[in-house]
Amino acid sequence: MTAPARVLTGAASVDPLGPFIRTAFMSRLELTKECVYRRPVDIVRAHFLDFDHHIEHDVHRGLRYSVLERLGDRQRVRVEFRVLGLPKVDELLVYVAPDGSVVEEYVSGDFAGGTLRVEFEPRGPDATRVEARIDFPLRGFNRLARPLLRRVVSRLAEQAIEEDRVDLEERGYVPRSRSPGALEAAIDR
Repeated sequence: MTAPARVLTGAASVDPLGPFIRTAFMSRLELTKECVYRRPVDIVRAHFLDFDHHIEHDVHRGLRYSVLERLGDRQRVRVEFRVLGLPKVDELLVYVAPDGSVVEEYVSGDFAGGTLRVEFEPRGPDATRVEARIDFPLRGFNRLARPLLRRVVSRLAEQAIEEDRVDLEERGYVPRSRSPGALEAAIDR
């Protein structure tokens, strides 16, 4: 007869291999990018929510957006793009969080369960510091290609930052009320 299993409590119950085991089977792509745009914070935040503008002006080369549904202050958006030559399609739920950041929750596609959170910090009346944090779960091929995928996503993020800078600073983006609810939420922050 075997002895009953012991239940450990306190410091002895900590499994030192727990974090290793979890990360060995679940890989994530975590990346942070930051920049400063020479535009007021309300304008920059509105820009990150204005998918109609991004579609009409093809702001981001290689990304094709479609607004699928407007849900009050939230938008459901499809984005099509290529990573390592492979076509990717993700659906996002985009909204302004209570702290004023713009959140893109990836609800379906290769990066489902991931988020892109963009935080805004005023730097005087006419400049805004932006920090974008990417946190995507990696499955299948994406998990195997993690080091290469990290470099590709980093490069794409830097390209998107520059394309947003050009649109905001050089083309002089002006918010329109074409994205009901979302733009108003951004400007009210």
